[in-house]
Amino acid sequence: MNPAALERLLAIRDGLEPLPKLYATLGLRVVSAEIGSVRMDLLPMVGHANPHGFMGGGVIATVLDTSTAWACDTMCAPGRACVTIDLNVNFLRPVRIDDRALLAHATIVHSGSRIMVAEGKLWQADGKLVAAAKSTCMVVASDPVERPRNRLADRTRNETT
Repeated sequence: MNPAALERLLAIRDGLEPLPKLYATLGLRVVSAEIGSVRMDLLPMVGHANPHGFMGGGVIATVLDTSTAWACDTMCAPGRACVTIDLNVNFLRPVRIDDRALLAHATIVHSGSRIMVAEGKLWQADGKLVAAAKSTCMVVASDPVERPRNRLADRTRNETT
């Protein structure tokens, strides 16, 4: 188990660690977490809409991918992390942009030293199931990562010199 991953997730929830930009962009929030289980919620927004006014499937898949990967991360040995290598999402009903918050819950199905499997479900506020997913994650070394460079700034700098 990886208490550091759980602590980081709870720090994000509590505002003690910066919200990842993806979460801010989507409006994704951590609701609760424990070893092997993560809950996140998402309020549908206009920016999530496809041309028909429904939430795009990619947004739904991203919520399920994020929550299942975190559930796996909490089960990793210290110094390890999980990356998704397969995600299967079953979309069960459309979500309107004016719907209330959606709740994702991800739990571990299999916790191995190299491969982990988690399932995630996404519900509407009224309890109707929107989508269900199964995620396979590979366990990898979690070396400290440098902040990504601004490639556009690098390209602009190179073009002006």
